[in-house]
Amino acid sequence: MTGKDQRSFKFWNELKRRNVPRVLAIYAGTAFIILEAADIIFPRWGFPDWTVDLVLYLLLVGAVITFVLSWIFDISPGGIVKTAPSKSPASVRKPIVSNIIIAVLIVVIGVLMYPKLFRNSDYPLGGSNRSSIAVLPLKIIGDDMELNFFASGLVESLTHMLSKVGNSNQSFSVIPPSEILEAITASEARKKFGVSLVISGSIQMDQSSSRLILNLIDAKTQNLIRSEKLDYSKEKNLIIQDEVISVMVSMLGLELESDTKALITLGGSTLNDANELYLTGRGILREGVETEKVIDEALDLFHSAIEQDSLFALAFAGMAQAYTMKYHFTLDAAWNDESLKYSRKAVELNDQDAYALMSLAASLVEEGAYEEALGYYEKSKEIDSTRANIFSELAYLYEMVGEMELAEKHNLKAIEMDPDSHLT
Repeated sequence: MTGKDQRSFKFWNELKRRNVPRVLAIYAGTAFIILEAADIIFPRWGFPDWTVDLVLYLLLVGAVITFVLSWIFDISPGGIVKTAPSKSPASVRKPIVSNIIIAVLIVVIGVLMYPKLFRNSDYPLGGSNRSSIAVLPLKIIGDDMELNFFASGLVESLTHMLSKVGNSNQSFSVIPPSEILEAITASEARKKFGVSLVISGSIQMDQSSSRLILNLIDAKTQNLIRSEKLDYSKEKNLIIQDEVISVMVSMLGLELESDTKALITLGGSTLNDANELYLTGRGILREGVETEKVIDEALDLFHSAIEQDSLFALAFAGMAQAYTMKYHFTLDAAWNDESLKYSRKAVELNDQDAYALMSLAASLVEEGAYEEALGYYEKSKEIDSTRANIFSELAYLYEMVGEMELAEKHNLKAIEMDPDSHLT
């Protein structure tokens, strides 16, 4: 062993004698927890993004102070005392178990901290925590009101499909489309929902062509990670969410597996015109219904979509939701009967879509069939556990059937997921 190696070995033994590595490992673990908590909580409290970086810098300064103090002082049964100098350096034994524990702690903390300090641009979802994504309303290029409804329906459909992708591989969650109805910035989305990534974009359409632009943004830094442009010709094709969702998944650095793609496209339509009619109808309902006439406009669009594709399960579910809304406007039980008919058809065609299951459950609730409605809401929860309104409805139904403990459990979950919702 050279003189330099011997001095290094003696210094390392002295560090261990003074418990410096152990103290720093404990400090690093605590610092990681504090940093993670700040990264999640600060945006929800409305603190600016630089405050999280400030916490990181303070923790780094604290690491230096901790090193100095752990070298000078030691904790004994009599309290904090100054560390005594080594009496016999040669007698210091090498605690193998202690070395292994310290090494493992350093490796684990390094693995956890690496994604926070060095994000891989090829994999925006990189990190130890499950990422949260917000899909924002598309900016409309032009003043076509019908395009606004189509874009709104497209965003809702894409958000549901992206949520299914996230649920299938447990790599990310998506804010429900019902929570984002107005145009907001990436910074506002981070403050309101605590998301790490935002997907925004714009849409433009004329008589012969259309263009869709998608942007993936880091919600914390406001930096553009990726951008994709999709051009369509009406003579050849229209904007269909099957292709768009593949692009969105690719932007996240993932591959859309064949079984996942089959799941998220189940119940849809491969006919461009039927798909456009459906998305426009969804957009009308999503943008807010103030009159019965507006509901009828959506119903006409869904009906036209079904005429073109009689196996279009999502269009049947849209009909069901529209008839439920019409029932609420008029209190005419005949409209709920229509809702029940179309929702049963939607579930018959696709019993793996939470939207269709929820439509049927809502119709059954109006009929007073609480037990049957519970079954469909529970199944929709298994498919998509990210919607607070599912837990709210389950809480209500469990209360109606006298299961108070389950009602309280689901209500608390709904409040945890969306404390600002009027449903909770």
